[in-house]
Amino acid sequence: MRVKFPPNTKNPPHTHPDNRQATVISGTWYFGHGDKIEPEKATKVAAGTFFTEPANAIHYNFTTSEEVVVQISGTGPTATNRLK
Repeated sequence: MRVKFPPNTKNPPHTHPDNRQATVISGTWYFGHGDKIEPEKATKVAAGTFFTEPANAIHYNFTTSEEVVVQISGTGPTATNRLK
């Protein structure tokens, strides 16, 4: 899937049941692991970067002042499971 994140988007901590592969197509995405958003611990992921995310890993992501487009692949079934 290709996902477009508007500027200043915060995607709270969540998991996915499948392994995922992602490429940042445009913009700068910020990605972190853990059960709360901690901007100072997030990794800055530039356009053109490819990375993987294992199934059931708790993570979050966010954008700052620019739109970000990310291409995400995996083998389903899939879901987004928000933490409570």
